[in-house]
Amino acid sequence: MDSKKFADKLMPFLEKHNKYTDKERIVVHYGLETLYVNISKAIIITIFSLFLGITLEMYCFIFVYGLLRTYMGGIHLKTSLGCTVFSGTIFIISTILSLNLDIFLQIGIFIILFGLFIAYKYSPADTSRKPILNKDLRKRRKKISCMLISIYLIIYILNINSILNNFIVFAVLINSILIHPITYKLMKQNYNNYLVYEKMKKEVA
Repeated sequence: MDSKKFADKLMPFLEKHNKYTDKERIVVHYGLETLYVNISKAIIITIFSLFLGITLEMYCFIFVYGLLRTYMGGIHLKTSLGCTVFSGTIFIISTILSLNLDIFLQIGIFIILFGLFIAYKYSPADTSRKPILNKDLRKRRKKISCMLISIYLIIYILNINSILNNFIVFAVLINSILIHPITYKLMKQNYNNYLVYEKMKKEVA
């Protein structure tokens, strides 16, 4: 069962107990799909990480990565299977590399500063299914993204833990790639989806 079928099956039950507008129904349906994908993803990658003996470390990386992802946004694959495979691969490989690589301090600082520039220029990056229509929200998420990367940079320079430093480098690098317009173009997905709705408003007016 894919995420859409899961949401389709649950929606009639929810609609028996709640009255949704068309807009609310879309939001709830999307939320159910996201829930299905996240639970499926968590189960699968946890099983793999247990076999590799990196479960705790992987979830530490997911926290560092996910905190940025929440505010920076970025591209999403079109199917739940694709999303699970893609995310799981990133989480596991990034964790393994973080545990085994010794990244030069100067290289790490360069990558984080590069990420800060990308976040300032391109975050938050929305998707066609979840455009960020509120201008103030877009500004707030950009500000928080830049603040988080700045905090990560300070932690990195303090060099508290080499593995944490590697988590930070990979988290910033991957998120920077996922929000870049070139990535959207390569994946044949629309960028700055909120502009479509702003254009529609102008045409109606």
